[in-house]
Amino acid sequence: MIAPRNLFVPIVGLSIVGGFVVGVWMGLVRIGWPFGSPPPLALHAPLLVLGVLAALIGAERAVAIGAAWAWIGPLASAVAIITMLAGAPREIVGALLALGGLGLVTVFVVVYRTHPGTHVIVMGIGAEALIIAAIVWATGVAVPLIVPLLAAFLVITITGERLELARFGVGRGATAWFIAAVAALGVGSTMSAAGWESGPRVAGIGLIGLALWLGRFDVARRTIRLPDPTRYIATALLAGYVWIAFAGIIWVSRGLVFGQPGYDASVHGIFLGFVMSMVFGHAMIVLPSLTGLSFPWNRMLWFPLGLLHLSLVLRVVGDLVSDFDVRRWGGVLNAIALVSFVLVALYTVAQAAAGRRAAVQR
Repeated sequence: MIAPRNLFVPIVGLSIVGGFVVGVWMGLVRIGWPFGSPPPLALHAPLLVLGVLAALIGAERAVAIGAAWAWIGPLASAVAIITMLAGAPREIVGALLALGGLGLVTVFVVVYRTHPGTHVIVMGIGAEALIIAAIVWATGVAVPLIVPLLAAFLVITITGERLELARFGVGRGATAWFIAAVAALGVGSTMSAAGWESGPRVAGIGLIGLALWLGRFDVARRTIRLPDPTRYIATALLAGYVWIAFAGIIWVSRGLVFGQPGYDASVHGIFLGFVMSMVFGHAMIVLPSLTGLSFPWNRMLWFPLGLLHLSLVLRVVGDLVSDFDVRRWGGVLNAIALVSFVLVALYTVAQAAAGRRAAVQR
């Protein structure tokens, strides 16, 4: 009998890769590079967040739970990616995206029944933000209004995992602090989707609160002193926390108005500076769990991580001072950082596989 992972990972994986490539292409065209005519640029955020990243997180959780039914969510997200790129009606795509979120929520409910904990509830709340964002987007609400919901989905889900690792070293007061920050982010993002201009400011308070909590209690504060790859992972995490603090400050002080200075800076501070830094940091754990392939440490991984953050600084400066050429070059360097990470990962995995084959032949 074929294991669920072996059956479903190729399907979901191909959709993730295809959606990621098209999403990066759309981002480059959106920022001003004349690289052809991709699908409608308004799909950039829904494709990458509600489609690609939701499918990736769902697949990771499906592998961890080990049940075939757990793949309903990531498979729905994968089909949503395909239908979105094929030009299907927004209502159909939104329903598939919401089904992907529902599958993820169901996984967390099942996990909570066997391993109850605050962190599981928090991650479930993050998945609920995914469902709400998909439904609101399907009704025709403009993407800038649901950006805080997209951020809430990823930030709450990811930081919920960090709460799990830190839970033995924090007291009730620290846990209450974390929950209050999650609540502010959740409420503020929902207000934004409903059209309240103050919504992003409330959500920004939540981002700042979570960033400060992570800076105080996350184990990365200690593990950054250890040798690589632990130091590399901790650096990726801590750099990401700085970016959500930055985005929170922008949202609290300026709000979130599409086309205004600070919009691009704060949005990509979250989705590139925080989310992709988390992906870079955890790839050596996630990729083997999904594919069964070995992904050992390679010091070349420092290059894409460093380039990601340095290019993002360039992009942010360009946005804040309204220098669109600087922002444009920062954007293309962001893409180069993402591509270079993929290339280093592929090279490292291939080298590890070649080493295993050589060892068997001896």
